[in-house]
Amino acid sequence: MKKLIGFLFAFVLCAMLTLAGCSSSSSHNPSTVKGIASSGAAISGTVTLKDAKGEELGPEDIGADGSFTFVVDGLTPPFVIKATSGAESWYSYAAGPGTANVNPLTMLALAMAMESSGNPEDAYADPSEVSDDAITSAIDKVQAFFANIFEGFGLDQDFNPFTGDCTVNHDGIDALFDALDFTVDAGNLKVTKRADGSVIGETPIAGIDPDTPLEDNVTTDLLWGTYNYCYLYFNTPAGGNESYAGAGYMTFMTDNTWTSVEEISLPEEGEEEDGEEEGEYARDPAGVITLDGNSFEPGYMTLDREIIVMPKISYDENDVGISILCKRDTSLTAADISGTYLLMTLGRMTVDGTAYAESEIGKITFNGSGRYTAEDESGTYAVNASTGRITVNSSIGAMYGMVAKGGDVIVVVAAYDDDESDDPEVQINVLVRTSSKEGWNKSSLDGEYYLSELYSHMEVAPDAEKISVHTAITKLTMTDGEAGGWFYKSGWDEGEELDPSSYETSTYHDEGELTFNHFVIDSELLGIASPDGEFLAIMSEEDEPDGAGIILGVKGVFEVD
Repeated sequence: MKKLIGFLFAFVLCAMLTLAGCSSSSSHNPSTVKGIASSGAAISGTVTLKDAKGEELGPEDIGADGSFTFVVDGLTPPFVIKATSGAESWYSYAAGPGTANVNPLTMLALAMAMESSGNPEDAYADPSEVSDDAITSAIDKVQAFFANIFEGFGLDQDFNPFTGDCTVNHDGIDALFDALDFTVDAGNLKVTKRADGSVIGETPIAGIDPDTPLEDNVTTDLLWGTYNYCYLYFNTPAGGNESYAGAGYMTFMTDNTWTSVEEISLPEEGEEEDGEEEGEYARDPAGVITLDGNSFEPGYMTLDREIIVMPKISYDENDVGISILCKRDTSLTAADISGTYLLMTLGRMTVDGTAYAESEIGKITFNGSGRYTAEDESGTYAVNASTGRITVNSSIGAMYGMVAKGGDVIVVVAAYDDDESDDPEVQINVLVRTSSKEGWNKSSLDGEYYLSELYSHMEVAPDAEKISVHTAITKLTMTDGEAGGWFYKSGWDEGEELDPSSYETSTYHDEGELTFNHFVIDSELLGIASPDGEFLAIMSEEDEPDGAGIILGVKGVFEVD
């Protein structure tokens, strides 16, 4: 009994000492300096750190993603960091524990802060010579000098290369480093395009003028970053009237190359994922994107680079279709998918060897917590944190898709069996959030659009026999309540003029007693658009037993001959 009491007393005493911070085991969280070392890719090499008294840590291997971490307990700030790969070195600075990336712009700012020599190596030789004020002033000048290029790559003007997100993912600042090479030597700065070696800026570091920023002549013909994609394709009668859809992702690099991975192929039975593909892309002055020089699958991008629409308009391979790409955003969660959405669906199936299609308009509400409700059904949805993809679990099965514009636009594809059909119905669904449209009106749609049209089972020319599929591209201008344009290109003709039409924006439409913000053209075409007016979808209000289709539009500034 005495032994048990003694044991309990020792246990309670130990617990009290632990709560009081007197435990024999340490609970101290070490102070660190960490960051990403990159220059168009993760720097492959080593990194070292030196404090104000000359004490040095490292060299440590840089991670495959460019990451590094130093424990700086007991060291005296400020710190200067050096990343080395072969004969080349980059430098950075940290006033204390925290984030300190290493990249060409941190090296430039550090060189500017060393006013006497303009040499970042001198800062590493004696970190005590670097002042916080000099670094702050240098960052301000760098941000102003590269303001136009920052904007072109989608960066905020106040982006801080020392502490900002420098993830190596071919997007943001990493895309900028992919595109441009920075040389800091003997007090001079030279900025060149990696693609062709042309110089876009050359100046003494001491002469960098924040009031005279470099022009952005870099980004107009480039793509960058990862886009999730969905597509819907139809075979022509010669191709067997089959329909298929899929989902995956494409990564664009600033060297005009791309890679893609097919993740979902529908219908799934008997289908295999295509694996990784690669190729080259081009973007011309009119903003038209082509992959591997294929002008029959042109791409059109919204002004904010969030959405790309790519119709296939050639019948050479017995199929036509449409692909939609949305810039990947892994910051989105289920909570960002909330509110009321209007959806437009285009589906196709084969019955007794004949292809049939249908267009539908509906309404769906997401609750922000993983559930949705629609007409006569409800289900769940989830957003993948690593890919930004959305999965909607509906009554017809799982729909795989993607999200753009902070959750204002959703695109999903699906395939499901019907008792009467030979093949599963394959469909693509375009959703636009209407509950974000406070203040939305006609002026929201003013501008020029490329419309990518996809139809099934429709007569496409007065003298043509009825065919199963049809794609076309139309240019449309909408200004102050009027819409007009011309037929640009299709699989069978081009150059047909379109008569100007009137349009109106509405908040109520009596089909299915739906309530939403939309627009109507000539009382026949019903349209929905993202709140910023950069992306739209259009369908016919009237029943058309001879055909079904969907029209997708992106706003831009185009020059079409």
